[in-house]
Amino acid sequence: MKTSTSRSYHEYLIESLQNPRSAAAYLETFLEDGTEEEILLALSHVAEAQMMAIDRSQDSPHPKPMTPTSLNLISLSTVLDDLGLKLSITPKEQAA
Repeated sequence: MKTSTSRSYHEYLIESLQNPRSAAAYLETFLEDGTEEEILLALSHVAEAQMMAIDRSQDSPHPKPMTPTSLNLISLSTVLDDLGLKLSITPKEQAA
């Protein structure tokens, strides 16, 4: 019997969110129409993706982003900063 090596949607999502532009677009969608719970979940997905990317490149100088557990404007700004995004939900310019 042939076995399938298909990935789950969650695995696909987390892999795709390692791209800053994809992560920004994903978050922007939830910020426009999502509930607080949905926004927190989206932020958690992006944080998970960033942590996986950092884990894969052990020599990365970036600290691991925090995983949000509650949401207010200050914590949103902090979480977005940790994820390499700014409040306008665009990728930060990377220093050369």
